Amino acid sequence: MFDEVYAASTLGIFLREFTFGHANQLAAVGRAHLVGLAARVPLLPGIEQRAFIDIDSLLRPVYGHHKQGASFGHAKIASRALLRLGLSPQITTLSTAQAPPVIAEARLRSGKAASGRAAAAQVKQAIGTARGCRAGTIMVRGDTAFGTKKLITTCVAEGVEFSLSVSRNKRITAAIEAIDEAAWTPVHYPGAVEDPDTGQLISDAEVAETPYTLRLGRGRTLTVRLVVRRVKDTRYPDALFPVWRHHPFVTNSDLSTAEADITHRKHAIIETHLRRPHRRPAGAYPIGYL
Repeated sequence: MFDEVYAASTLGIFLREFTFGHANQLAAVGRAHLVGLAARVPLLPGIEQRAFIDIDSLLRPVYGHHKQGASFGHAKIASRALLRLGLSPQITTLSTAQAPPVIAEARLRSGKAASGRAAAAQVKQAIGTARGCRAGTIMVRGDTAFGTKKLITTCVAEGVEFSLSVSRNKRITAAIEAIDEAAWTPVHYPGAVEDPDTGQLISDAEVAETPYTLRLGRGRTLTVRLVVRRVKDTRYPDALFPVWRHHPFVTNSDLSTAEADITHRKHAIIETHLRRPHRRPAGAYPIGYL
């Protein structure tokens, strides 16, 4: 297919003939390539100890009114929500504590696709790829769009750890409010700024945890750790009592409360890396890296 130089339009016409089955076949080839590459070069050092699978969805704008598969989806620019015409790829990456993310799975959906659509199936394939790379402990991380019963059930069935943000509801709020005030402890993030005079952290972030029972449906339940990070709401600097913003996530890992929070927040690495290629010239990244 690629033994000669083809015009971009010729290649585009060829790719437009692909069906979903063809895309799955190419994805299988990509997974096998990643496994083979990891076996031959130090692509993912430290994967024998712990591997991280991060999943995230994007909205990539397009401008042609007749672009196939494009539709209006929600995006946030400068903290403002708006609708943009585009496509919605979903990316799953594989990384370690010593290695930057590499793409394990990628799927293109229409712009109006929900963020968590088909996430469980994609994560399951990524777990297989990670095990093919001889991963030890595997942790799946995601934001609130992926903190769903279906994805959690998949992680439990596959025997992997998960660290997934969850949306606030009445049960989550009640569990947070029931946490004893003495249970909150400051968390020291890597690179946190300290006061030069007192040595105390300038950040006011605190963490605590409480057991929480998830309802998975069909009468099934699962008790997990509900870990909550809270920071003072800057909108109320002169309030008589502190006003906190809470960021909850659920996990089944055995990390300490602070380490669980620090590890979960590193999920943001996928967002950082997914936005970099658009600002770099072609060839700025090695093949396989984001």
